[in-house]
Amino acid sequence: MRVLLEEVTKLHGAADAHRASVTASRDLKDRVAERVRVNENEMTSSEEIQSAAEIRQSVGEDQLAAKEGIKEAEGQRKHEKPEKTRNS
Repeated sequence: MRVLLEEVTKLHGAADAHRASVTASRDLKDRVAERVRVNENEMTSSEEIQSAAEIRQSVGEDQLAAKEGIKEAEGQRKHEKPEKTRNS
């Protein structure tokens, strides 16, 4: 009976150790998963900020090109000779 009690105690200890190991493993998995989610969220935020900056830059370039086009057209009009109107 004593041997049986020692074996049961030993098995309970092993089961407790295994449960503790599983719990620690789950905790580690949860911490790693949370860190991955945080990193992904930070990366997504950075990508959104970069995308917004690229859009602003593109809009600025378009506006600049439009202004340059207007100035060029105005410059061409200044250099053109006005047509003379004839009254006959």
